[in-house]
Amino acid sequence: MYKPFVLTGDASNYYLKDSANPRQSHSLYLLDTRKGVYKQSAKRVVSDGNGGWQRDVGLKGGKEDPRVTQQATLRRELQQNLVQARSTAVQTASAVNAEGAANGGYVSNATLTANAEAQNAVRLLEAALRNLGLGGGE
Repeated sequence: MYKPFVLTGDASNYYLKDSANPRQSHSLYLLDTRKGVYKQSAKRVVSDGNGGWQRDVGLKGGKEDPRVTQQATLRRELQQNLVQARSTAVQTASAVNAEGAANGGYVSNATLTANAEAQNAVRLLEAALRNLGLGGGE
C-alpha cells in the first residue's frame, strides 16, 4: 500500500510504500496517472527517529551525510550560545545602569568593557547564524 508523502521543498506528489522496517532507507514513488502505476523516483527517505521521515542524502549503507549532521550540531550550538550571550548582555547592561546610578553617572572601564564584549558576542553569533542561513532568532 502507498501513502501520500510530502517532501519539504519539493512540489512533486510523492508516495511512500508501507514498510516493516523504518530503520532502512526507503524510495519515494510517483504515480503515473495515465497508466495508474507507481514508479520509483530517485528520492529516498529515512526515519528521523521521532516517528517522521527525513530525506536520505544517498550515502552508502544508509549513513547520514556528515555535512548535514555537522550543520545541525553547529546550528544547535550556535543557538545555545546565542541564548547565553543575550542573557549575559542583558546582565552587563543592567550592571552598567546600576553602577552609573550608584556612582553619579560614573561607570568603570571594566564594566563598560564587559558590556561591550557581551554585545559584540551577540552580534557575532547572530552573524554566524545568518551566514548559515538560519536567522538569528531563538
